[in-house]
Amino acid sequence: MSESKIELKIGSFSFSGTGSEEWLSEKLNQIIDSAENLASISNETQPAQSNVANQNANLGQYVESSSLSHASNVSSLEKLSTNTIATRFSSKTCKELALCAAVHLHFFQNKDTFSYDDIRLEMKTAKSFYKQTMKGSNLQAAIDGLVKDKTLNECSPKTYAFCANATSELEARLVAA
Repeated sequence: MSESKIELKIGSFSFSGTGSEEWLSEKLNQIIDSAENLASISNETQPAQSNVANQNANLGQYVESSSLSHASNVSSLEKLSTNTIATRFSSKTCKELALCAAVHLHFFQNKDTFSYDDIRLEMKTAKSFYKQTMKGSNLQAAIDGLVKDKTLNECSPKTYAFCANATSELEARLVAA
């Protein structure tokens, strides 16, 4: 299958993608459908570089990622519950469910950072997966494992955010699931 490449810039928003013609055509149509929103974003005062991805994510727009060969669009998905994400990710362990809770908080509640308690409470909403043992030291060990794996970054005590490479990998996994 041949790959095509496209680069597009609307104001301060840019999109570049490499993939099949069908995939690129679909993404281009989504961008065109969002052109009015993209134009209004570009007319605003441009935020600091570190906040550009956050602003785009909060507005449900495309988040460009250098580690992906193409940008995916989580906003095209319906709002997924933590239970649904856990099902799609075939979660079995406390660590896997904590990851699913963090994915929900980041992608569907638009939280750039989240606390230990945010993760714990979100895990409890996944009724098909949550077990009473997934709390306290077990949950802390699971979150520490995600930090050690460089999936989460501990920004301040018991406050976490996704590492940049993990965000793009999880976004691709979420869209593909």
